[in-house]
Amino acid sequence: MKITKARLKEIISEELEELLVPPGTPRIASLSPRSMPTSAPVEDPPETKEALRDRLWNMVTSYIEVSGKDPSVPGHVLHAFNRLAQEIAKG
Repeated sequence: MKITKARLKEIISEELEELLVPPGTPRIASLSPRSMPTSAPVEDPPETKEALRDRLWNMVTSYIEVSGKDPSVPGHVLHAFNRLAQEIAKG
């Protein structure tokens, strides 16, 4: 399975959006300021830092696994994911 840089960016954007948009909130096409709702949404209780870190850790490690199996992924991308995983592990 080949993954293009554009598709990788899309995947990361989707995952980050899932981290930033609380569960139960209607999803929007983009997180640009123009597309954000003008009324204040009802706030869900924020996730703990530990829960966010765990979700980010799971996301990054799955990217490492998928990227490691795809020979078309450049080495510097895999290296960046590994560095990101190290930083998450420190925190």
